[in-house]
Amino acid sequence: MDTTGTLALVALLLAIGTLIEAVMLNQLVKQIRQRLERVKRLQDLAAARR
Repeated sequence: MDTTGTLALVALLLAIGTLIEAVMLNQLVKQIRQRLERVKRLQDLAAARR
């Protein structure tokens, strides 16, 4: 395989890796937001009981 083909393949693999990473980060952000919402709801419940 020539260097152009090799570089194209490497670039493609990097792009795929970046895409996968972005999807994983997006899922992580969603989980963090859900946990923060849950904490806020628990705090609101605790405040309502006082």
